[in-house]
Amino acid sequence: APESNQIQIPDSGEIWVDNRPVDVRPVRANVERLSAIDPESGVLILADARAPTGTLVAVVDQVHLGGIYNITFSTTN
Repeated sequence: APESNQIQIPDSGEIWVDNRPVDVRPVRANVERLSAIDPESGVLILADARAPTGTLVAVVDQVHLGGIYNITFSTTN
């Protein structure tokens, strides 16, 4: 089964990948690595309802640039 990889965006606007905080720039490299291992893999974005929209949009852009279009969103309160 394709692996789903989580990116978390808490209300602080930080970006967490693999349980560590990252800048928006490494998101693409992480996604490219996952895409190389499994082109069918997807990304789950867990975003707090109060997370900045700009951060969410930037993360989605980086995931797309990394070659993954299978994105699932989950909003937390």
